[in-house]
Amino acid sequence: MDQDNKINHKIHVELFVTEDKRSAALGEFNNHLDNMLPKIKKKKEKKDHLPYIQIKNIKYQMIPTGRELEIFLKLLTDPKQPISESLSSVQNDLKKIKIPAPIKIYILPTCPHCPTAVSQVLSLAQASIYINPVIIDGNLFPELIEADDVKSVPTIILDTRFRWNGTVQPKEFVNTIINRDPSQLSTATLKSMIEDGKAVTLARMMIENDIIFPAFPELLIHSKWPIRLGAMVVYETITDENIELAAGVIPYLWEKFDNTDDTDNQVKGDILYLMGISGKTDTALKIKSVLKKGYSKEINEAAEDALLMLNKQTKLP
Repeated sequence: MDQDNKINHKIHVELFVTEDKRSAALGEFNNHLDNMLPKIKKKKEKKDHLPYIQIKNIKYQMIPTGRELEIFLKLLTDPKQPISESLSSVQNDLKKIKIPAPIKIYILPTCPHCPTAVSQVLSLAQASIYINPVIIDGNLFPELIEADDVKSVPTIILDTRFRWNGTVQPKEFVNTIINRDPSQLSTATLKSMIEDGKAVTLARMMIENDIIFPAFPELLIHSKWPIRLGAMVVYETITDENIELAAGVIPYLWEKFDNTDDTDNQVKGDILYLMGISGKTDTALKIKSVLKKGYSKEINEAAEDALLMLNKQTKLP
């Protein structure tokens, strides 16, 4: 069948590759798409995690074959397909989803029931950009299936806290997404929001709920700079609107200051920066104590800058 004759739109498929050896297999599959779908537009980027293929809000950590390939090609050639009749009962409920819902769907190529589960969740994801599934081949990524303690397929995991084996009841599935307590979102979910460029959205969620999500402070001392930077953007946004709420993070950061595995002092410097914009007057004593402990010149300079920032906010002497 000439797939190109069906296409009157650009197809955007992103291949994220790393030094991981499985990047080659995903890349080879991506190259085959040129023959099947000549209008496809691809972009390659290097990321500091496992490789995957992405179409909008849907990720693939697998090489689709058989029925899975049919579902994949339909996703590309018919991106605006209407929600299936079996899922029409949740169409209005999908509009209520405002918090990103990261979902893992573990499958095996030989599983007869997996394509049904994948098709069902992808149909929901096409109807709501907040539903972000990743389809994972347990054979290709055995370390992931082990880490999530998956014993059978298909297994569907929502935000690390909810899981279903086999297919799901759409009403139950969507209601679980809607009714999640945002304060209980996992560190992995918050990290995913930052990686997807939703730092301001995350900040607004905490401001509107008047709470710092328990899993959030950990991201402020994350070992990877892009994650830490995104978390700092979240924190800055919160300080701009609710400085008392933002100040609640300071005890955690101070506790971690001397316990960070940070040979180049970058995390310590970032902690001091956050303390400096916190607007909490008693933070000055903590920052001044840093200057008395014989840290490196770099840390002392960061502490002095933090005191200056704090002074501007609080008019300290």
